[in-house]
Amino acid sequence: ERALRLSPNHPGAHYNFALLLDRQGIKDKASRHYSEFLRHADNASPALIQKVQDRNTILKENSATER
Repeated sequence: ERALRLSPNHPGAHYNFALLLDRQGIKDKASRHYSEFLRHADNASPALIQKVQDRNTILKENSATER
């Protein structure tokens, strides 16, 4: 969280925080940070972008079915 406060548009900070939240089971918040990563990930590799898009889609689908 500190990295995000210091640099709120840094894609790596969003990605790392999303991974942490995802592993802790905080899926909605993880999805928001994956989305922020994608929004700022201009220089990320296409493979990483695809991986994050796929994971974020799964989180959003699971969130929709849980409601």
